[in-house]
Amino acid sequence: MAKRITFLLVFIFVTILASVTALAGTETTTPEAGFTEDKIHLTEPLSIDDLERTYSELFFNPDSSSNVKIVDEIKYKRSASVVHNRRHRFYCSGQEWKKDDPLVMLMYIKKDGEYVPLNDVDTGINLTEQPYYLSTTVDLEYIGLNKVNDVRIIIFRKSDAGNLVKGGNVQIENLQISFRDWNFIEKVEITFKNLTGK
Repeated sequence: MAKRITFLLVFIFVTILASVTALAGTETTTPEAGFTEDKIHLTEPLSIDDLERTYSELFFNPDSSSNVKIVDEIKYKRSASVVHNRRHRFYCSGQEWKKDDPLVMLMYIKKDGEYVPLNDVDTGINLTEQPYYLSTTVDLEYIGLNKVNDVRIIIFRKSDAGNLVKGGNVQIENLQISFRDWNFIEKVEITFKNLTGK
């Protein structure tokens, strides 16, 4: 009987001691590890409308361009599709990998003398955000060798979104793209490849 009472008292004492130790560190004014205000800001989605309103002169001025290099060469490739004959994929890689500070890419195309959003066919928006590799698939506006698609691509780090400076922390690329419709033979080849997977 004495062993049972001793065991019970020791058990209660250990339980109380463990509870006090567990609760001792809960009253603190410092943020939890990894959840600083900056990181909370970086996890929130960017508002395209706010960016366009704040940086309208930088984004939409016809003469805007920048020599800053945040990504390597921006490349594009026409999709082999008869149905979506204006579809192109744009892609590039960042010069640095920053998982906690992703790259942001905005796409625009000039229509009737003004830049308008060039939306991704899958997401329906003109903003792409990734840590290192950026890729978006869009349908360009004009087809024909005598018609030019004026595409503007704006790239910056998400942490810089509150203070974009031309020539400092934002890359602005202006591309002029012309292409013709597929001819009959190309349409047959594309259709055959899509059907056979070859």
